[in-house]
Amino acid sequence: MPLQIIVTVNNGLSPASKRIDLRLFSTLGEVKVTQTSVNETNISEKNVSIDDQKMLHIQTAPESITTAVISNINLPESSTSNLIVNGDFESQNPAEIAKWNLELGVNGSGGLSSQFPWRGNTSGFLGTSEGNSGTRRLTQVVKVPKDSQTFYQLFLTAWCSTTGIDTKLSLNVFSRGVSKETIVSGGPEGYRMYYLALKVKGGDEVKVQFDSFSGESYLDNVSLHFVEVQPDLEDEGSGGISKTINITLFFAIVVVIVSFAFN
Repeated sequence: MPLQIIVTVNNGLSPASKRIDLRLFSTLGEVKVTQTSVNETNISEKNVSIDDQKMLHIQTAPESITTAVISNINLPESSTSNLIVNGDFESQNPAEIAKWNLELGVNGSGGLSSQFPWRGNTSGFLGTSEGNSGTRRLTQVVKVPKDSQTFYQLFLTAWCSTTGIDTKLSLNVFSRGVSKETIVSGGPEGYRMYYLALKVKGGDEVKVQFDSFSGESYLDNVSLHFVEVQPDLEDEGSGGISKTINITLFFAIVVVIVSFAFN
């Protein structure tokens, strides 16, 4: 039975509402949520719902960890393939390696690195050296398949880490000047998963872009999937995990989504 597990950490001193985008999945089953906080342990949480737009709504207590388990999830057939080539940076095929374009500015460094991968043996890397100036950048351009009159929601996930500031992960649609971006946070915690969602049309060319301005930055396990949506549906989601999950100086949230299946 396919399951999705969502873990939300609320480090704040106030209750918080979370909304998590589940439109990537074609079917969603029963939702079971438990919460552990400074005042309670593994308590069943009843204030949970999935609306008509497949948005999961969760109420979290202060200083709590909330776990949602959703049964009977499935990806639509169109979403089972990753549009990104060599998203885990593990391929030894020169043609697949070349799908990632590297821009280093002046005295920059980058490419593939075995020093600090998230998974496997290799990650994308943007480094710096003495006298470095300008943006260091990793990009890959993909074309959204299907009918040009059909709208799709793109879902980008990537694991990123940086020791610098102003590192960014972004999605750009060339033909219509539409883009989404999120800042990658530096610090000692290492890799975190970042998420962007963007509405596109069939046939659009889309650039996935990872920019670094200082320090050392790493990119790994990049995935880009899509599902068909209505033309008037607004984009939902961007940021550390989701647009609707805010990260501020006083309120930090980490969401980890793991999908797996039991035989």
